[in-house]
Amino acid sequence: MKRRKSSTFPVIAERRFKLRGLASREVIIRIGIPTRAGRDSRCPFQVCGLSNDAVQYAMGVDSLQALNLAFVGAGACQ
Repeated sequence: MKRRKSSTFPVIAERRFKLRGLASREVIIRIGIPTRAGRDSRCPFQVCGLSNDAVQYAMGVDSLQALNLAFVGAGACQ
């Protein structure tokens, strides 16, 4: 998964969470539209409110795999 510092992308899904505890804050997960990248596809995703707000890209052999891997990637962020 590639990382970029900041970029805007068309968002197709967004979820907001409120973390509770000593460091209570809001975390936002955004999933973008998969696009073609050569013979493969890539799907942007971003997790804001944890440690790194960079836009990341999940790569797949088609748009469905790229979208699925974006969800997996967003869930793996810490």
